[in-house]
Amino acid sequence: MKKIIIIILLFLLAISGCDVFTSDSDSDDNAEQIKEELYAYFDSLQYNTAIPGIVAGVWMPQKDINWVRTFGYADLENGTPMTPQLIFRIASNTKTMTNTILLQLVEENKISLSDTLFDYIPNFPKADSVTIQMLTDMTSGIRDYIESPHIDEWLAQDPGIYFPMDSLLAFSAEMDYYFSPGEGWHYSNTNTLLIQKIIKQITGNTLLHEMQTRLFDPIDLSKTEYIPQGTYLPEPHAQGYYAGPLTAEPVNYTEVIDLSLVRGAGAAVSDIYELKTYVECLVNGYYLSSEMQEHRFDYLVNTEGVPLPIKYGTGWMEWNGFYGHDGGFPGFVSLMLSNPNDDTTVIFWFNCQLTKYNVLDSFARIYQILYSDKLMTEKTNVDFSHIKIFNN
Repeated sequence: MKKIIIIILLFLLAISGCDVFTSDSDSDDNAEQIKEELYAYFDSLQYNTAIPGIVAGVWMPQKDINWVRTFGYADLENGTPMTPQLIFRIASNTKTMTNTILLQLVEENKISLSDTLFDYIPNFPKADSVTIQMLTDMTSGIRDYIESPHIDEWLAQDPGIYFPMDSLLAFSAEMDYYFSPGEGWHYSNTNTLLIQKIIKQITGNTLLHEMQTRLFDPIDLSKTEYIPQGTYLPEPHAQGYYAGPLTAEPVNYTEVIDLSLVRGAGAAVSDIYELKTYVECLVNGYYLSSEMQEHRFDYLVNTEGVPLPIKYGTGWMEWNGFYGHDGGFPGFVSLMLSNPNDDTTVIFWFNCQLTKYNVLDSFARIYQILYSDKLMTEKTNVDFSHIKIFNN
């Protein structure tokens, strides 16, 4: 009889799964292993490459992980170590902010995503074929003004030159579309500048005012700012190096390029802690109604020419359950992503802009570290074969 009872108990334990054998000690060990692997990855990345410094944060409450670390130098000239309190240029992460304001205006019935660009900026080429939704998800085909030869010509005159918005839009209008509106995907800063111009038409206010009152003040962000022009970066901040290619000596770009070049497409600044607060509010629906947030989750298109098979939606990107954006500006690159299903948030930034080191590649490695147990036990369509090993 005892033998039969033992067999039954063993059977019940077997079908109930591994959780039966998981102790608090096992969970603690797993969390510590994840932290060690995160540290080893970022430490190796900074040590073995030309990246001067890194600030990285991972918050994963299900595994009791609240991890913020720094690596390398905030200032190469003075040998100043990196610290997590430093403010940095969040660059294209700003696009999530500009698009969120647009969606709030949709909720207020002041604009529709099905409206055409012609309704607001009729003199832009093919404006009657471009919808507002196409501007938000980069399917408009409108060429990025950054590709205009006029940009380099102006910067050659003065790297800190002021760029009027209408000049930037005119630069784009001079160039052919990438494709007919709605028939492809191509990342273009022009889309977001057009949204910014439309926001001002509708509200009568500057984007600075709208971001402050709609996005920053409601969640008490004091270090997060939208800076529409000038080269200013608030203190305390790191020095930022490089602007794409690796050069023999690191060139300091901290306060060189005027932010009028990017405006609502990339002119905000923040620190890692406030950016965490913001992106978690963003993905958890603080700013929008449940209906509009659902649209933002559901309306995603496939992308082309990016390191990961991300999808892009109404001003944000998605990969394997994480939503947010990345950003790059001379001197700085960053990534902010949050997963609303398990409340995991990942934010990190480098004080350099080097094309060779893509933050999406780094996130793919971080994902492997965080979800190694899941990847081993579940079938997944995530392909990690492309991940680069960063060595100089």
